[in-house]
Amino acid sequence: MSNYHAIINMINHAQAFLLGNQWQIDELRHSNIRSLRFKNCDIMENFVIIKRKREILSSAAEIFLDILKKEYEFM
Repeated sequence: MSNYHAIINMINHAQAFLLGNQWQIDELRHSNIRSLRFKNCDIMENFVIIKRKREILSSAAEIFLDILKKEYEFM
């Protein structure tokens, strides 16, 4: 998702979490999202791609996804 407000809405209505920076804490608090700090914790992350059913990705988007897949392939 590229729309920050859509991401915040999804976080509020799903069993999901967002890994972010400290600068987001106050902004997320206004959206009733609690922030926690993790120390020495192994976190398993899933990268989720959401796209419209009948929409074809641009060549730039395909290249971007290929780069992401290669970078995270062995993690």
